[in-house]
Amino acid sequence: MMIGSLLKEYRLKQNKSQRKFIGSIVTQSYYSKVEKNISQITADNLIGLLQYNNISVQEFFNNFSQKSDDSYRQTKELENMMIEAYYTNNIEQMHNIKKIIHESTLSEYDKNYQTLMTNGFLALMNPKLNSEKLTSTIKNKIFDIPSYT
Repeated sequence: MMIGSLLKEYRLKQNKSQRKFIGSIVTQSYYSKVEKNISQITADNLIGLLQYNNISVQEFFNNFSQKSDDSYRQTKELENMMIEAYYTNNIEQMHNIKKIIHESTLSEYDKNYQTLMTNGFLALMNPKLNSEKLTSTIKNKIFDIPSYT
């Protein structure tokens, strides 16, 4: 769970547009990127948004922690399923994992990432599924990792 996704949940629960949710704290284009988990929000702006919308900072971070734990647990389970399906060469199970990902409660970012991993495993299992686009997407994802050196 990313902070932007949780902010969006709170905004939608309050039935507010992005403009009403942010007031004059940040720009709408910047906030839109935060909700999509493209940009990160500063601590000052986050606390400002929470206070502006009468959201308890403690409640927000408790929810963030709980959702992050759930997301982490789901992600690890999916990765273990992928590894098992790969090592047993079970292509059908790998396709079932893609369905499980699609129906999961993971964020769209995490769903896209897990689907990309599944497609990578499928391409390893069946070289006919390998494509330049898939290879390029995987390479871009690897080099997009902030701590990658």
